[in-house]
Amino acid sequence: MNVLFAVPGTRESASTRLRVLNMIPHLEESGIRCDVVSLEGTRQIGFRSNRLKKAYFALDLLGRAPRYDVVFIHRLPLPRLYVTLLEKLSKRIVYDFDDAIYTGPVWESISLKRKEDFNNLIRTASTVIAGSPELQTYAGNYSDEVYCLPTPLPKQKYDHYWNGKEANGEPPRIGWIGNPQNLRYLATITGPLEVVLNQYDDATLDIITAGEKPVTPLVDRNDVTYREWSLDSELDYLSKINIGVRPLSDTEWANSKGGFTSVVQMMALGIPVVVTPVSYLKNIVRHGESGFHASTEEEWIKYLKELIENPKRRGTFGNRGRELVTEDEFWTEESVELLREVLESD
Repeated sequence: MNVLFAVPGTRESASTRLRVLNMIPHLEESGIRCDVVSLEGTRQIGFRSNRLKKAYFALDLLGRAPRYDVVFIHRLPLPRLYVTLLEKLSKRIVYDFDDAIYTGPVWESISLKRKEDFNNLIRTASTVIAGSPELQTYAGNYSDEVYCLPTPLPKQKYDHYWNGKEANGEPPRIGWIGNPQNLRYLATITGPLEVVLNQYDDATLDIITAGEKPVTPLVDRNDVTYREWSLDSELDYLSKINIGVRPLSDTEWANSKGGFTSVVQMMALGIPVVVTPVSYLKNIVRHGESGFHASTEEEWIKYLKELIENPKRRGTFGNRGRELVTEDEFWTEESVELLREVLESD
């Protein structure tokens, strides 16, 4: 079997890396030949103009599609006419997405055409793979064959950084990781974070992100450090924190995220987390078992204090979180089996 993966990003893009590129070596071991065409990767052949880059990518995908048993499209929002051409040239299309592309965060305006094009794409695809139960439900309105596959993590890489966290007297280091746009969510708990940082002299906060930042919460504090994300430094920075936070808003966009990867990353490293209990995240983080659910400022303060003052509980929660990553099958090595079955199905 030959599969052509069409992706928007390169290895630097978390979604492309975790949902596609990390899967390919395992698929190839099972005898599936995999090739990749990347929209962002066209920069490597000299295109600086977005228009030229998109045109080259579009023509390249159309030209190559007939030679493959499956064309696997990850996240790309393709226009209706292009999808019609691609369908005629492809033997089978599988579409994979892990965000609510049909809507958007409150700070971003999404056109009706984009939503219609997206709906048409999932209607046209033979099979759809969704990153969360909410996305699966949405896609089910347009497709009869929809699978749920949350974004997985490579176990071996995380094993290298995790050695069974126990109570060890380390000062409390709170941490957040995410793309810079999501700093807006972190800003919503500035008040509770200031309360606990002011109360506990040894507590610190690490904010791991990269790129241009629309907001910079708590940037002027000496006990807050902004760390520049890179693929090489990501787990080194993240493994040094011992309390994770993931505030979100109760919106369609936030509720439909594909696996809440930053939270699963922390759990995979044995880090207890305090989160806003939206949709699927309520099931990923078990309240009072691997972390806490916080909906109000008072709850954020209460649960952060609980973890700051109780290192032993941090260790217990962290180790349970690590177990849940395995139980809920968030490892690449397990998730690739479902992907292989989808690709090989008729």
